[in-house]
Amino acid sequence: MDNAIPFPNRRDTTPGLGELNDRLRELREMIAKGADAHAVACAVAPLFLESIGRMLAFSNQLDAAHGYCLFLEGHPFEENARRARVALRIHRELMELCDKALEGLLKCLGGKHLVAVQAMSEWAAKNSGHEPKDPKQEELINMYIKDFYTRAMKLRASE
Repeated sequence: MDNAIPFPNRRDTTPGLGELNDRLRELREMIAKGADAHAVACAVAPLFLESIGRMLAFSNQLDAAHGYCLFLEGHPFEENARRARVALRIHRELMELCDKALEGLLKCLGGKHLVAVQAMSEWAAKNSGHEPKDPKQEELINMYIKDFYTRAMKLRASE
């Protein structure tokens, strides 16, 4: 097997350094002009999304570099175990970075609780009147809404 690590061609989702600098300059200008937090968050969200895409691409490169196999046939267990530990540690670190970028993206969208409440509200609106209401589903929706407002009030009180 060739030991060269495969690097994919530049992807459209990954901006070049010049493009990234332009986007950061636009964000600075938005903030300097007093843009509201929602507009700035919407402008930042694609950066988090691109970061997630990069982490997934790096994870794919890691898989390809290992030939999509943690353990090599005919190699001693100790060598395979070391190979697997290194690959899994790198993968875990990539997924942690991906998770942090996802948290950032969700914050730009209002937070994971707001996203959950919005999704459930859309589901409830779409399904109202079409079928008998399930009390457990309504209880779950009300629990999420109550939790969201409780968190929002605590956040406001701490500001």
